[in-house]
Amino acid sequence: MNFRRLAVLIGVNFVDMIGFMIVLPLLPFYALKLNASPEVVGQMIASYSIAQLVAAPLWGRVSDRYGRRPALLIGLSASAIAYVVFGLADTLWLLYLS
Repeated sequence: MNFRRLAVLIGVNFVDMIGFMIVLPLLPFYALKLNASPEVVGQMIASYSIAQLVAAPLWGRVSDRYGRRPALLIGLSASAIAYVVFGLADTLWLLYLS
């Protein structure tokens, strides 16, 4: 594999994980501020993993069909939108959506 391609993939993964690792520690405090129970907070955290489990094979097919670059760009764009929704969320369903 070309070093430049590998560096791009590592960079994309780094940016994606930084965004997630910023959100994850804040989620319980944010949800509790919106009067969520601890069980709901646990469900929110688990819903991310469940969504990844369901979406990964489907997103892999999209990537195979349309190419890696469009899939990465769409995925990063969707993550950025989700982080904005998280930052602006004032209800629990928006936190679930983000």
